[in-house]
Parts: sequence; structure tokens; C-alpha cells
Amino acid sequence: MNIITIIGVSILFFYSLINILKFYGIQEDVYGIYISFYLLLVACVVFLPTEYSKM
Repeated sequence: MNIITIIGVSILFFYSLINILKFYGIQEDVYGIYISFYLLLVACVVFLPTEYSKM
């Protein structure tokens, strides 16, 4: 997958998830830490190298 695709899908997913949780009346302090963790995982997938060069 392309980096821009991963970022775009992540933005759409988290935006939709947050709006669904708000619709059901769940407060941000309940799910905020989980959203932060998954954003960290997405950042790691995007920015960390997937393969290492041989020395």
C-alpha cells in the first residue's frame, strides 16, 4: 500500500469511529487513550522502515 493511502484510510476510519461513538453518547475521555494508541501504531507503520539494508 502507498503511504498516502494508509494515511487517508486511517483518517476516514478514525473520523467515522469518533462520530459513531459520539452518536452513542460515549465521551472522549473513555476512548481517547485507545485512539491515541492506534494513531501511534499507524505512525509507526508509515514512518518506520520496513526493511533494513545489509551491511
